[in-house]
Amino acid sequence: MNKLFVFAAVLCCVAGGAELKASVNHLLPPVKMMAYKDCAEFSLKRAIKIDDSTDTELLRHVLTEAGATIDNGAEATVRVKLVNSIEGAFNHNLADYPDEAYSIDVAENVLEIRATTPMGVIRASQTLAQLAIDCDAIDSVWLTDWPAFKLRGYMHDVGRSFITADELKKQIRLLSAFKVNTFHWHLTENQAWRFEVMAYPELTSAESMTRFAGNYYTQQECREVMAEARKYGVTVIPEIDMPGHSEAFERAMGCTMQSDQGKQILQTVLEEVADVFADSPYIHIGADEKTITDNTFLDTMINKLHGLGKKVVCWNPIKGVAIANHNFDMTQMWSTAGSKVAGVPNIDCRYNYINHFDVFADVVGIYKSSIYYQQTGTDEVAGTITAVWNDRKTPGQADIINQNNFYACVLASAERAWVGGGKQYIEQGGTMLPVSGEEFEEFADWERRFLLHKDGVLKDEPIPYVKQTNVRWLVTEMFDNEGNASASFAPENGTDNVSWEVTPVCGAGIYLRHTWGGTVPGLYGNAPINRTAYAYTSVYSPVDQVVGAQIEFQNYGRSEKDTAPDQGKWDRKGSRIWLNGEELLPDSWDNSGKSINNEVDLLNENFTARRPLKVSLKQGWNKVMIKLPYVNAPGVRLNKWMWTFVLTDTEGRNAVDGLIYSPSECMDEESETLASLILMARSRVNSLIREGEVGYYPSSTYDVALMQACDEYEQTLSEQIASELRLEQIAELQRLLDEFNAHYSDNGVVQPAENVYYYMSTPLRNNRYATADEGKLHGQAAASEAAAWVFDRRSDGTYDIKNFATEEFIATTAGHNTQITLSNGAPAAGWSVKAADEAGYVIITSGSVQLNQTNASLGYKVYNWGSGTNITDTGCKYVFTRTSLSKPQGGVESVVVADSSDNDRIYDLQGRRINEPARGINIVNGNKVLVQ
Repeated sequence: MNKLFVFAAVLCCVAGGAELKASVNHLLPPVKMMAYKDCAEFSLKRAIKIDDSTDTELLRHVLTEAGATIDNGAEATVRVKLVNSIEGAFNHNLADYPDEAYSIDVAENVLEIRATTPMGVIRASQTLAQLAIDCDAIDSVWLTDWPAFKLRGYMHDVGRSFITADELKKQIRLLSAFKVNTFHWHLTENQAWRFEVMAYPELTSAESMTRFAGNYYTQQECREVMAEARKYGVTVIPEIDMPGHSEAFERAMGCTMQSDQGKQILQTVLEEVADVFADSPYIHIGADEKTITDNTFLDTMINKLHGLGKKVVCWNPIKGVAIANHNFDMTQMWSTAGSKVAGVPNIDCRYNYINHFDVFADVVGIYKSSIYYQQTGTDEVAGTITAVWNDRKTPGQADIINQNNFYACVLASAERAWVGGGKQYIEQGGTMLPVSGEEFEEFADWERRFLLHKDGVLKDEPIPYVKQTNVRWLVTEMFDNEGNASASFAPENGTDNVSWEVTPVCGAGIYLRHTWGGTVPGLYGNAPINRTAYAYTSVYSPVDQVVGAQIEFQNYGRSEKDTAPDQGKWDRKGSRIWLNGEELLPDSWDNSGKSINNEVDLLNENFTARRPLKVSLKQGWNKVMIKLPYVNAPGVRLNKWMWTFVLTDTEGRNAVDGLIYSPSECMDEESETLASLILMARSRVNSLIREGEVGYYPSSTYDVALMQACDEYEQTLSEQIASELRLEQIAELQRLLDEFNAHYSDNGVVQPAENVYYYMSTPLRNNRYATADEGKLHGQAAASEAAAWVFDRRSDGTYDIKNFATEEFIATTAGHNTQITLSNGAPAAGWSVKAADEAGYVIITSGSVQLNQTNASLGYKVYNWGSGTNITDTGCKYVFTRTSLSKPQGGVESVVVADSSDNDRIYDLQGRRINEPARGINIVNGNKVLVQ
């Protein structure tokens, strides 16, 4: 279960407790050290003298844009000093990436910048530019700042797509304002070669291109992009991909890259690349995703570039080649397979392929995550790059920026690289935003600052991201739908029942199972298929109004050939949504039901490419219910169990002001936290404590104080009470819940009852029943008498497990990964029934032998797992169901007389639990009971 923490307001303070003023509090990324000075501010709109031996063009530009007149005779002075070090600053080695640390000391008539390199002056200028936004003066402050990681970048694949040189220059200007310092320019692909080569003009001929034919960059345009990047302190890393992704090269030149002719052509190409990108210290040669068949190929290209004075970058891993055996200068790690190469810098690009990502949840994952497990850069971890790969065609360059949530993702990643930290790497931390606590507060502060700049310097850019940290939900447990997406469960009939477990979550986008479910955690981790969950909330609107609803249940990655939804359906899994009891249906899909290949424009399948659905909110509370089946989605490779919901203006640009998202319909955050915690505590207890049911926990572990506190505090939710008292209630209830979670399992799970026959099934692994089958244990599709087992207690507390039909015992002698066998006599060792990793499921183990239901490939035989301790594998997780079967005890069937006041757990003869015994035969504690 997620833990709820007390909500706390974000209070940004400096030493001495003074609250930061807005201009400093809006910096993105934030500075690391600062303090206010007791003197007048530095006015910008006047004559200012610049004393700068570095002659930083950007500094002059920032001042004049802010309204200053440059005058060498002016009293007011901006002074630049190059110094040997900046006190307190951190730096790590990365060749050709200079130290960026700086300090700014602002007084009434003197603004002094100190830096160890001219690059530090550029970074200081970018901070001044943010401080000067909509301001006539800069506050009198002292601040010091530096990056945690030297490389903070983004990548455009313009081979598959095309972005004009003017657009690229604009992005460099905008992103560099937020300390982004690297543009990785992926210039060649299978679809097109975009870099002009004077020696081989056929490379950029329209005939050699299959997408956006005829579009390429002249060498002059490349030089102009370089010049813009130099002004703003951005390093350009051009990539000529070789030998992979080279179909455009082969169409144009009539040979492969690894042929003798191809290698000669590429060396000439690299000469022109090195000349045009003279300011670029690194040239990227790709080298991945194609087997290197010529063992001289890589060294030929590396040596050529080294001879031209360039360092060489490659993707990591490379297919079939050990990178360490070649003289690369830096690697760029991609996917889970990419790992740090010792002795060289490595760029983390492993989980920053934003063409796979949604708008809301994944930006949380990016921001929360550390960079390749590091808190700060090292000689071997250079930083991070956010990559956009448009395998699927989009209509134009604006769609690339919009559909990939480009600006939000790049700036979230760049801030993490600048400030460092991140509690966990994304493989552990996932994409879930905690509902409160330190990670929540950090992300909420980034969101606040990002949205301010979205409405400022980024106001003309296509940015789909809106505020999401106020969007609260309750999500139910998973229900087994047996592959039927339309199967309905209790939450569809109301949301007040707590017979199912709920988890409070926060955000406009939530993954129950992430795109990469086995690697990046969503709410339910690597969840099994054929489950249904529900999410619900209420939205308070101060007035009747029409708003836009951003709704999504399958984010269509820009690198997939997925089939679009059918008309009238939100996705191909059967997801549904209701507002105030009325089902919301999508507008018409442009590609309805089509299997969209890479050359068909990706259109309104993604909500970022369409206007939001217009919906009406009534004044007061409006209920939202979402049904989320997770079943096979025909035509979809990356089946994402997720949803997006947030209310915006009807254009989808901004979130609607004044709305409150509260599942418990509370008007303030503290009350909502308490209400969610009460519901979570009740559902937690109800989901764990079930007397007499194997795999759950007995009532002896139940702490009445927890439920008493829930009842008492619930009565106060309708009252207006002081915030301090509400926070005390939250803290006490959290303490009691923590105590319950720590101790409910102390006595172990409920054990099988004596003289009761059970079916043992694996609902998470094909729902097979462990069945006696010709002396061996086999998983059958249906229960039978041969699938019924009784557990006889041994003197050491373990069990002999005996079959109803054959009276054989389950033996404890199977070898590792071999089928479990049966024996005619009791085995030498006994079996134990222990808790699995979720309530209601158990493992069956002798200590070294463990029941594991196999799949169809092994004929559904029950194998020995081997370790005897696995509590997570779905084949090891069994559910016990009482049967109505019984055998004579001592030759006479045991019949007990009882009355209807018996308080024990009672079952009918079909093994179904009932509240009260009916007249006739019932089963109580495994005995037949005659009720008169």
